[in-house]
Amino acid sequence: MVAAGSYDGIIVGAGHNGLVAAAYLARAGLRMLVLERRGIVGGACVTEEVWPGFHVSTTSYVNSMFQGRIIEDLGLGKFGFELIPTCGTGRRRRSASRWVATSARGNQGTASG
Repeated sequence: MVAAGSYDGIIVGAGHNGLVAAAYLARAGLRMLVLERRGIVGGACVTEEVWPGFHVSTTSYVNSMFQGRIIEDLGLGKFGFELIPTCGTGRRRRSASRWVATSARGNQGTASG
């Protein structure tokens, strides 16, 4: 642990943008502290178990805007980061209370809500 007051900067929020900013600033030689209130870091670049046995990327559409240059610059692939394009998956409203979810393979399912 680094002694209090010995940081050049503090970033509040360990989402993907905060982590990227901290990584670039640290690479430039600054001593950074990143704080996060949740027990998981990564923001929109995480997969969470939202129901027992169901893992989802809670904001995966945001990942499509994650710049490839950052992935390469920081060597994120070495740490297991993989951006998987959705290419055609999505959902659309069938009626006021039903949704249709489709996959890139054309599979389809419905849900109420």
